[in-house]
Amino acid sequence: MHDLKIVGGTMVDGTGSERYRAGVGVKDRQIVEVRRRGPDDPVHPARMAYDLPAARRRLVQDSSGYAATIVSGILTRPDGADTGARPGRLVRGAR
Repeated sequence: MHDLKIVGGTMVDGTGSERYRAGVGVKDRQIVEVRRRGPDDPVHPARMAYDLPAARRRLVQDSSGYAATIVSGILTRPDGADTGARPGRLVRGAR
């Protein structure tokens, strides 16, 4: 199990090789897995959701391959299914 997974990124490995799509697994602050994305891997397009207070929008991109997502100790996405729970808080950038 990883502490952090980054998926759908562009890998530049510093060797001068071509860039490629890949995911990275991190455990205990170390990169423990680099997985090149294959042509059959699922692609989840980003979409807008309007489910925040005052019908504010947020960008959502589904994922696959995760057993659960937990935010502030609350299960929000078991096996990729949205529970509707929205723990945490909205963070906005500079305006």
